[in-house]
Amino acid sequence: MQFQLTLPSPAERGVALAYCGLALAGAVLGAGTLSGLDGFEMLLGADASLFLRGLAGAIGGIVSGAALRGRFGQFGLRGDATAFFAALLATMSLGIVAGTLVLPILGTMFAPWLIIVAIGSKPWLALPWAVALFSFHIARRAHRAERDSIFKWIEKLDGA
Repeated sequence: MQFQLTLPSPAERGVALAYCGLALAGAVLGAGTLSGLDGFEMLLGADASLFLRGLAGAIGGIVSGAALRGRFGQFGLRGDATAFFAALLATMSLGIVAGTLVLPILGTMFAPWLIIVAIGSKPWLALPWAVALFSFHIARRAHRAERDSIFKWIEKLDGA
């Protein structure tokens, strides 16, 4: 049996790029806000601590996007409203995941609130995260449209 490797479609490449954007924006948000949780700094020093907070934010961004991917990319005004509330949930889930990785018990509880307070005091931290979530929504919408177009011939058969 011979396996043939297929290349991802343009919409799938867009979703993969949007996940990279979520990771990058999560790293910026994690490194910028989780400095109040000093779980790594006591052990490794300030430079490694900043790197690991950024890494935890990147992992949190990817996990939050993957966990809420069904809420992004829906069509119409209702889909945009759903994506807005999913973006709020993604921000909280980024805090939960990254806080758990930085400081396992206390970080899980306090990191989402640290993110809210940090965004309130430094609003520029929210800009890359908002742009990444919006691009994720647009990429998921293109992916959903591509997947829906696969089954157009079934609708024609049912209507005929």
